[in-house]
Formats: sequence, C-alpha cells, structure tokens
Amino acid sequence: MVTTVKYSSGRLNTVSFERGTGVYLNDTLDTNYGGGSTTGPWTWVVPQGVYSIYVDMCGAGGGGGGAYNAGGAGGGGGGGACIKDQEVYVRPGQSLVITCPAGGTGGTAGAAGTAGGSGGGGTQTTISGLDDAYGVAGDGILAMTVGFGGSAGAVTNGGSGGSGGEGQAAGGTGGAGAGGNSAIGIRGVSGGGFNSTANSGAAGGAISNAGGSATGPSGFSQFRSAIANAGTVPGAGHGASSFWGLGGLANNTGAGAAASGFGAGGAGGTGTANGGAGSPGLVRIRYVG
Repeated sequence: MVTTVKYSSGRLNTVSFERGTGVYLNDTLDTNYGGGSTTGPWTWVVPQGVYSIYVDMCGAGGGGGGAYNAGGAGGGGGGGACIKDQEVYVRPGQSLVITCPAGGTGGTAGAAGTAGGSGGGGTQTTISGLDDAYGVAGDGILAMTVGFGGSAGAVTNGGSGGSGGEGQAAGGTGGAGAGGNSAIGIRGVSGGGFNSTANSGAAGGAISNAGGSATGPSGFSQFRSAIANAGTVPGAGHGASSFWGLGGLANNTGAGAAASGFGAGGAGGTGTANGGAGSPGLVRIRYVG
C-alpha cells in the first residue's frame, strides 16, 4: 500500500502490481483490474499527458535449500535484483505488460536433499512494451533477474547460499567438515545504469559442536547473521532480503521460514527439514497526472 501524495503540478498516482493479491490503484485494491487476476500478467495503459514514470521493481526470491538428514544445513535463497525510483520514458496510450513471477520453492530434505528453486522458476519480473534504446516503439523491455535457490546440505557440509539477481551477488560458501563455519555472502550491484541491487543468501553451517554460519547480507541497509547452533545440528542460512521483503529466518531444529513481502529468499532447512519458499516479484509504477 502506498499513500497518495499531492504536488502543485498534479497528483502523484501509484499503481502496484502485487502477485498473490492483485493490483492496487493508489491505496485501494481494484478487484476488477485484469479480470480480478492475482497472478497476472497485467496490462497497464499510460494515461494521457504522461511521458515519464518512476518504477520500483524486483525479481522473485529464491527458495532455501533442504537439509541432509540431520547433516549439513541448507543455504538461504538469494534475493531478486531490485531497482527503486528508476525514471522510464513512456508515451500516452502506450500499453505495457507487467509480469510478476512467484517466489522459488523451498528445497526438500533427505539423503538426496534438493536445492531451493530459483525465483519464478527462472522467470524474470518484466515490464514489456516499452520503446527500446533505438526508438523502436513497443520493442523494449525492463527486466529484473531472479534470486537463486540455496544449495541443499551435504553429509557433513552446509549448503551454499543462493546468489542474488544480476549474477553479481554470490552466495556464501557452506561450512566444510566438522567445526567449519560458512563464508560470507556478498551484496551485488548490477550494471546497465539502473542502480540495481541484489542480496545473497547466507550459507548453511557444517556439522559442528560449535560452528554455525557466518554473517550474510539480508537487507539493503542491515545485516543479519545466519543462525549458529551450539549443538551437533548446524544452523541453516537465512534468506536474503530485498528493498520490499524480509528473507526467511532459519532456526536450529526445523524447516526454514518462507520469505515475506517481495523479492526475498527463503531460509534453509535444518535437521531433517525443508527449506522455505522465496517471495514473488513486484512492479510499482508512479506518475504525476
């Protein structure tokens, strides 16, 4: 929900495309927009007199990895690439198609545990129908890449954290062998001039009587440590957060929590538990008119 603000030059309007809920026009959920679809894709027509819009956008978050039968814990899912307040030039009457994919599924636990799924199954969050860099009408697309799923835990090693969107936010490396701690995840910044950020998932800890996971970025302005466990079951990696979502929290004994909001990663599983799901992508458009 975004509060409407008035300026002397006009009214600032917000259209928010939120998978799982639907489309908000300023502060109100429009249950008839796009036939009432809560998953999209949706079409938005640029109003008359509007030649630029400001976009908030993020790719879907990755799921957390599953644990290895009380062995290594799963890594947290990576966050989707995000942009905030990016100005985009448009034309009145232009039809833009909005796609917001679902978050990645959590990995399953077991002797053959699985990694968490990439956000949207690898599908990007997109605004299509824009004019491209060469001025070709309707041929351009703005896309935010997904966060990748955390790796499953191994027999003794923790799973690696999932990389963030844009491929420049590497996940932390899983703890190796008895007593090992996991490495630090990295916050990445994309190229392309869009000032995009993407956070990685923290890694799962190895089997250890004292070890756990090291700190991994899980927010654009704050850091959250992957959970550490003093027992024989290692702590799993937390999911990465985004501008608009909180990564799932890992725990000492069970399933990784799902991410909340948009573009965040799910937590890895611990013990004999599954990883948590990532949260979906988001597109929010603001314009004065």
